[in-house]
Amino acid sequence: MQAVILAGGLETNLSILTRRYPKALLNIANQPLIDYVLSHLRQWEVKDVIFCVNKNTSVLKDYLDQPAFRDFAFRFYKEDVPRGTAGALVDVRKWLTDDHVLVLNGNVISQMDISTLAHYHDLKKSYFTIVTSYPVRERKSSEEVLINTDGSVKAVIGKTYETQSTFTTIPHGIYLLNPKVLDIFSKYKGYLDLKEQFIAALKNKNVPVYSYISSEFARGIETLEDYLRVNFDVLSQNWMTHFWGSEIKEQVWAGRGVRIDPEAEIIGPVVIGEYTTIEKGVRIIGPAVIGQNCHFAEGSFLRESVVWDNSVFRGRSHVEYSLIGESFSIRERSFFSRQVMLDVPLEIGELNLLPRNLKIDSLWMPESRSIFEHFKMGFFKKIKRSIDIAGAVFLLTFLLPVFLLTALAVLIDSGRPLLVKKKLLGLWGKPFFAWK
Repeated sequence: MQAVILAGGLETNLSILTRRYPKALLNIANQPLIDYVLSHLRQWEVKDVIFCVNKNTSVLKDYLDQPAFRDFAFRFYKEDVPRGTAGALVDVRKWLTDDHVLVLNGNVISQMDISTLAHYHDLKKSYFTIVTSYPVRERKSSEEVLINTDGSVKAVIGKTYETQSTFTTIPHGIYLLNPKVLDIFSKYKGYLDLKEQFIAALKNKNVPVYSYISSEFARGIETLEDYLRVNFDVLSQNWMTHFWGSEIKEQVWAGRGVRIDPEAEIIGPVVIGEYTTIEKGVRIIGPAVIGQNCHFAEGSFLRESVVWDNSVFRGRSHVEYSLIGESFSIRERSFFSRQVMLDVPLEIGELNLLPRNLKIDSLWMPESRSIFEHFKMGFFKKIKRSIDIAGAVFLLTFLLPVFLLTALAVLIDSGRPLLVKKKLLGLWGKPFFAWK
């Protein structure tokens, strides 16, 4: 079996993440996405791999030119003009010599049993098979695959419509084909999309096209929201844990040189990159991904977030449900929830491509504030603290008679004790005792 990885899409929804690196090198749980893809292919002895790209391939080639991948045979096809996903397959037809060619979108990772897919493909005498799954609330897709009761594909559409003989599934971006179907388009030199044009043309020519419905782990990264979810899904699956270093406690993996204070609290699943330092009183609640060479100062807090390399969390800082880009410094006692912090400027229209439940901080550099801005913030905090104390003293004095009468009523009705000591969680999750 051969594999073709379609890594040439523009991925406009991921442009703020792929501005520096191709999507194949996008980090998932501290490991490039392509490592998960190739590890899965290696498991099924798929070693002949063709990459279809439309950008400079030097970064990807350099990464793949390492001993860990020497058992693969890689070839690269670069489009001179946009040809579409199916157009790229037509162009590499001369390299496809096996009857089974696995085609993967470059943003997909999977644990699917490829041998079962090939068996189904052969059983149905299919020339083109689409891997799909039943719709679930966690997986959103702009496309749907309508399937007849025998498993054959009726159509790929952008919105649902109902017929008596079809039901709806969603595509995973994984296909198995017999390369002979590409010969139909050998003379076509225009743009050819896999789902919108290619499949429709095959159906018009009565070529067998089927859907393989899978319940196995397969995720595509099309949006920033998908990126965060896939990081957490990979952790929850405990998949490819050999990438993540040693398991220092249940569902907590740490790379080389990691230093963790005994009084820090870490609840997995959590992956901690090499040479990261976690000081006393730090609390980390998973699923969470922490990159290399990060530093968590005393009392800082992280929950269900992805943190890239070289980021610093000052004392008592609090971050939850967020994506923190590379080399960010989170100032002391700051609070961030559902934030995206990246050191790349957003272009026109990119804000509309981001999840609505995430706030955006682009080019947010707290350490670059001017001295005057720091002075204003410090002055504001002192004024606010003074008002808090003055207000509390005034209200306690004014309400003291009420408190005394209430205490007397409790004593008459219920007896002692008048006060109850309770342990509660305060700011940044720090426990404290309160009298009620």
